Amino acid sequence: MAGPRFLVVDDASFIRDLLKKTLRNQFHNCTVSDASSAKKAQSLMNTQSFDMILSDWEMPEISGEEFLRWVREQDAFKDIPFIMVSSRGERDFVIKAVQAGVTDYIGKPFTPEDLVQKITRSFKKVGKEELVKSALRSNNDAFGGAFSSAGALGAKMISTNDESAPKNDAASDAPSA
Repeated sequence: MAGPRFLVVDDASFIRDLLKKTLRNQFHNCTVSDASSAKKAQSLMNTQSFDMILSDWEMPEISGEEFLRWVREQDAFKDIPFIMVSSRGERDFVIKAVQAGVTDYIGKPFTPEDLVQKITRSFKKVGKEELVKSALRSNNDAFGGAFSSAGALGAKMISTNDESAPKNDAASDAPSA
């Protein structure tokens, strides 16, 4: 059975890589495509279908807010759950995202568990909870045991300030499984 199809949009390659790794570790048989800009994401959306979009707020050319508004204006995409992933967690930004039609909003840094909770809740809001429930890995194998209840004490949060994160990987705008 095919798992959820995610589109990750962020100009920071290390954030895209962290999100892709988290999604693949959390969901069986998921497909994760990524884009380094909203323009590239728009091109991908015109050739592939997705079950969820996770997008940064601050990007060059087209902001995450503008991208979200574009998604909501397109009949083919208007019902896709859209999670804004941003370091801009101030109330004004969250309100703008809600007004633009975001399904949910998660601030950086966040834990993999926080992300999974937002994804599950977003799929539930659009009546697709079975898609995510059937693909969700058990707590014990989701992160190779690293985020089980025993391993949670030493778990790192996903953060844009993580000095150990890779800094300048080549952009990957091609889909990957």
